[in-house]
Amino acid sequence: MRLNLPKYNCVLFEISSEFTVSLDKDAEVRALISQTHTHDPDGESSEGPRVALFGSRTKARGVTHRVRGRLIRTPKPNELNLALLLSSNKASVSLRPPPRSFKPASYLVELASRLFGPIPLTCQAIFEYDQRQGYRSRASFPVPLMLLEKQDGITHLESATFSRRSSDGIDYQIDIDTSEDSELFIHIVSFDATLQLSARSIGRLVDRAHSISEQLVTRLEGE
Repeated sequence: MRLNLPKYNCVLFEISSEFTVSLDKDAEVRALISQTHTHDPDGESSEGPRVALFGSRTKARGVTHRVRGRLIRTPKPNELNLALLLSSNKASVSLRPPPRSFKPASYLVELASRLFGPIPLTCQAIFEYDQRQGYRSRASFPVPLMLLEKQDGITHLESATFSRRSSDGIDYQIDIDTSEDSELFIHIVSFDATLQLSARSIGRLVDRAHSISEQLVTRLEGE
């Protein structure tokens, strides 16, 4: 899973999902798990390892990224419960590649695309903007508050969460954090989606997260 996160000032992108499939998928799930590093916190059961781990190191625009994947398999009497996690985050240039026993996260994406079809996802992306590069937040903090009921009462709003609501509830939300003693400000974007995982569909999720974040960002001309 190679994402060009620096293009969007994104320092972390993460997908998580919990869903069920029919037990006839279990043989293929176990075949994938057998190809990568496995871990079972409760000890390996007679049904095989429960947790499969994936990992790789990538670069985009000269920035090193740690890519991780995890698949938790929990057989039930009539179905197979699965929990999936994929993440890519900015890392140190000295980051070492994962051990050879770890298959890259792309293996997990390929399996999910082939076996599971559309699945429910929760996406979270963290964007880090540098004001020295001309970026400005449309919502700056701290914001003074006129709450003078107590002498030692609240005076300022230090951060905020913005959202888009519809008749179905919250479509997405953005948490904004700024600091007076830093040149950086941070947006944390989160939203839900249902889709079939693939390299292309994950790229579209990153695009959507960025389009949500940029609503509250401006850039000075000439920067």
